[in-house]
Order: sequence, then structure tokens, then C-alpha cells
Amino acid sequence: PCMASNFSSLGVDGLPAGGSDQGWAGLARDVAVAKKDAYGQTVSTDSASLLQAFAGAAGLGLSGVTIAQMEAGVASFSVGVLPVYTEVSYSRGVSRTSAPPLVYFSGMDSEAVLNQVMHSTPAEFHLASGASACPAGYVLDLATLPVRGPRAPQRRQAVGPRPAPR
Repeated sequence: PCMASNFSSLGVDGLPAGGSDQGWAGLARDVAVAKKDAYGQTVSTDSASLLQAFAGAAGLGLSGVTIAQMEAGVASFSVGVLPVYTEVSYSRGVSRTSAPPLVYFSGMDSEAVLNQVMHSTPAEFHLASGASACPAGYVLDLATLPVRGPRAPQRRQAVGPRPAPR
């Protein structure tokens, strides 16, 4: 019979990929992270390793479920990003973040003899921008942080979309 070999990489599925697949600041997405062997097969024997989601850019925050245990080689997360905005203008259709919101996953391989560290490649959490920065019925809730840059009078981090007041 064919058997999966040892850990080789982490495969990430579910992050917004861009184009018509956009995420929103503060709203979590379901993300599956699979432990893969050298042949790209899921190492389904692992139901003990723990993985954690990390922000790959300074100032970026994460929300939702950011720590998960593998079940049959797959860890399930519900992750959102809280980016730092340098400019937000609904009238001009502009919303810019200070850096691309990158997310990666890491943890110890419980099946390895020497507890090998597993890392995914940092991947961008593509955010909707401009007038589409939030889904219909939501507003972007910003918390004021220290001043940053000559064009941005205030640095703002998204606290997350909130339902619009009625």
C-alpha cells in the first residue's frame, strides 16, 4: 500500500485570493491548513500537532480562531486580519494599508522525532478596497493610533466591521 511520508510543507486553503475573491478587515474566513508530505499528500496520521496563525507584517493584527489542533492532518482556522490603514476615503474610493496583510501558519510537528517546526509560506489576505472595503450593511470601525507618514495624518488600525447603525 502507498503510505504518506514525513512532513514536507503546509498547504493553506481558504485565504482570499484576490480578483473576485476578496476578504474584509476584521471578518474571519474559514482556512484549512494541511500537513503535506514530499508527494503533496496530506499526512492524515497527525491528529496531535498544534498550529498557530501569525501576522506577517508589522502592525497587522489577527482576529478569530488563531490556534488549532490537527485532525487527520488538517487544522481548521477562522481567521480575520486587522490591518493598519494609511488612507481611507470613501468619496475617492480609496483604502490603503501600510503593508500587504500577510498571514502564515507555524507549529511543532508532533510526529517528528525531534519536534520539527512546520511553517507555511506567507500568503496575502487580499482585502476589498475603496467603496467595497466593507460588505453591504457594515461600516469600517477605525481606532486612532500614532501619526505615520507625511500623507497620512493619522495611522489607523481596523477594529473590524460593525453593522451600520439603523
